[in-house]
Amino acid sequence: DITVSKKELYNIVGCIPMASRFCSHMQSDEGYPNIFEQIEPDLFSIDSNDDNLCSFAFRKGKKILYALHAISSIHNIPLPTIKPLACLLWPLAICQTRTRILTVHDDAFDFDCNTSNDSGEWSLCPSIAHSIDLVFGDEFRLEIEKAVQKGLSWIKIPFAGSLAGI
Repeated sequence: DITVSKKELYNIVGCIPMASRFCSHMQSDEGYPNIFEQIEPDLFSIDSNDDNLCSFAFRKGKKILYALHAISSIHNIPLPTIKPLACLLWPLAICQTRTRILTVHDDAFDFDCNTSNDSGEWSLCPSIAHSIDLVFGDEFRLEIEKAVQKGLSWIKIPFAGSLAGI
């Protein structure tokens, strides 16, 4: 499930009319369907469509694209203001344990962009590196890349600034 905070929900709801241009399943004569489910007072999940994809996913040829990302690009809206943190980070995730941990989703390596190159060296997919920059900043990403190049399988980097409270 993709979960969003109340603030993220309000930002996303404002984009639904634009998203419906990409996602025909979001259009009806009666308005727009409710694609959110309240899990906790300040936490909601986004429904999946019939293909088990996020309600904001749409197909263009053989590609699966994301309406909120397209809206951001077309209307020059900063991506972090309309795309949920969980989606910005994918295939990374913040685990809420005693200590917050940035980890990789179990299925992340099922996708070609997250595999090692021909020499067996690991690198971050450019879009993942960009997402890390958007959410955590380029210094955080550089620390991850240094660890990857050293062959480390994990590294401890404290969250700073506004992320310290995540």
